[in-house]
Amino acid sequence: MKSDMNYEVVLIDATESPIERPPNTPSNMYSHLQ
Repeated sequence: MKSDMNYEVVLIDATESPIERPPNTPSNMYSHLQ
């Protein structure tokens, strides 16, 4: 389940602002979850 959530967050992050927050950074996932 965690894998699916991470993928969703990455996709959302990439669509919102790929330049400001690159999906390669795992910190972004935690930021969105919080």
